[in-house]
Amino acid sequence: MVTKISKTGIKKLHPVSKMDYETAAWRVKQVVCGVDEVGRGCLAGPVVAAAVIFPVGAIIANVRDSKLLSPKELFYLAEAITAQAWYGIGIINPYLIDICNIRQATRLAMERALGNLFAICPIKPSKILVDAMPLRGYDGGQIGSVSAPKGETWSYSIAAASIVAKVKRDQLMASYSTMFAGMDFDKHKGYGTKEHYLRLDQYGKMILHRQSFLKNFDNINQPASLGQKLLF
Repeated sequence: MVTKISKTGIKKLHPVSKMDYETAAWRVKQVVCGVDEVGRGCLAGPVVAAAVIFPVGAIIANVRDSKLLSPKELFYLAEAITAQAWYGIGIINPYLIDICNIRQATRLAMERALGNLFAICPIKPSKILVDAMPLRGYDGGQIGSVSAPKGETWSYSIAAASIVAKVKRDQLMASYSTMFAGMDFDKHKGYGTKEHYLRLDQYGKMILHRQSFLKNFDNINQPASLGQKLLF
């Protein structure tokens, strides 16, 4: 099964990420699972992970690192990936990030994504491919994992997972903008941009912020009405 995205949806085609693991598995009628996360370095919002398994031979043109894609490209690719692949998503909120630290929260998000994927996918992958973060084996150790930096470049499945996770997190941050009017979470997505710090200076920290990431931020004038809005 081969699928291509319409040129009307994406103006510029980028080369697909490497498919060495995928093609090796497909030759023997097996599949692999790609895992990636988005939002690890943000000051606010959750860390979101996605796990993706493509059916044998399913190739979607232009799949690559989500950071190199435009919003329009991300939208079309996420639609194509979720329509043709099995996927699972794991979300860890800021409160848990502060409790267990971002590294452990990232691992937990990935494990949740895998759990949600394996609950619906009828095919057991031969390998779990992970961007940078080592993960333990699954199914009693029968499914091993491979991890290395820049996973989006050496695995098509990891690149697809990064796209799905990115679009999901962006949607969440856009929805938070309606809850925290004036913080513009839909624009900066919780990253430490100049615009975000300007909003912090104006409104103070919110419960959506990762308190452990902003330990030195002056919070004396935080407006309680905004900061406590999600509690009621």
